Amino acid sequence: MDSPVVAGAETAAETAADTAAASEAGAPRLPDISDYWPDAPQRLGPPADHYELPGADPDRTTPAWHNLAGPDPAGPPAGGYRPATGRTTARDRATVDRATVDRATVEIPVGVRPHRSFWRSAVVLATLLGVGGTLAWAIARPDPEPPGPPTFAGGAASPVPSAAVTNPPVAIGTPPPSRPAPPPVVPAAATFEFVDNTTELNVTIGEVAGGWFRVTSPRGSGVVPSTEVDGTTLRVGIEPTGTRGSARVDVLLSEEVDWTVRTRGGFRTAALDLKDGTVDRVDLLGGIGRLDLTLPRQRAALPIVLAGGVERWRITTAGEVPVRAAFRRGAGTVTVYGDRDRGVRRGDELTVGAGSGGLDLNAEEGVGTLTVSAR
Repeated sequence: MDSPVVAGAETAAETAADTAAASEAGAPRLPDISDYWPDAPQRLGPPADHYELPGADPDRTTPAWHNLAGPDPAGPPAGGYRPATGRTTARDRATVDRATVDRATVEIPVGVRPHRSFWRSAVVLATLLGVGGTLAWAIARPDPEPPGPPTFAGGAASPVPSAAVTNPPVAIGTPPPSRPAPPPVVPAAATFEFVDNTTELNVTIGEVAGGWFRVTSPRGSGVVPSTEVDGTTLRVGIEPTGTRGSARVDVLLSEEVDWTVRTRGGFRTAALDLKDGTVDRVDLLGGIGRLDLTLPRQRAALPIVLAGGVERWRITTAGEVPVRAAFRRGAGTVTVYGDRDRGVRRGDELTVGAGSGGLDLNAEEGVGTLTVSAR
């Protein structure tokens, strides 16, 4: 871009003219600093299509310098053109008319600033195309072959872990009906033990559906029975519920089993109705207030041991059978099939009837009253 040529030195005539103008104004001539500001007011607007030299009349009606035909015949003034200072000197006013006609306008082409939004859009579009192409290549490319197993010293390959076994599909539908649990095995012979103290115990032998024993406690009882099976031994205990009740326990034993009955706890009342089963032995190891023992018909002698004292004891047999009784600590009254004996002393033995079978009773503790009768 060409710019107007400004001379570097003034002629002597121009210097004299400026000096005279400054003397008339009464003050020294100083430069106008606004001409040197980068944001001078004349630079804030859009660039002009031509420039006027200093001293040109802004309201002229004559043709512009650049429209005049031919170059200035007089040529540039001595010393060249002067830069604009924003003030009109006496010399400028004296030569304004001649400068308007004789001097040509200097044209400075102004370039158009490129529109940046186009390049920004192009960069963004190129970036998106690159990212999209990379993703498409990563999705479409075939999977590389899996690396082989690593080898160690000696060239032996390490074992490859087997693929995880996935769960087989599960069919959703109504499950087939489950088979009923097989009935428990009923032993040929077993032992029943009651291991705790309680208020009332009732034991009977009969038919048991789905097993070989059943233990219950009535509603309102103060205890809950518990059972434990160890081989062919059934142990029954109680757990208090915290409420007041009778603490009654009812036990049903299977008639298909030959039973040994043993009580280790003490009872206020106990009823052992064994007439519908087979009994091998009866052991009464705890103290009892009132005891009722009903026995089945026996081919062999039935051993009965009383290791705890009893106040009132009644034994019922299937008909009259031989009875052999030993009282190590004596007894108050003993009645066997109507034959009464009072004041049995310690160590006395009593035998009623003859033959095999019957009852073989051994009382290791004291007995208040004993009555043996037939049904």
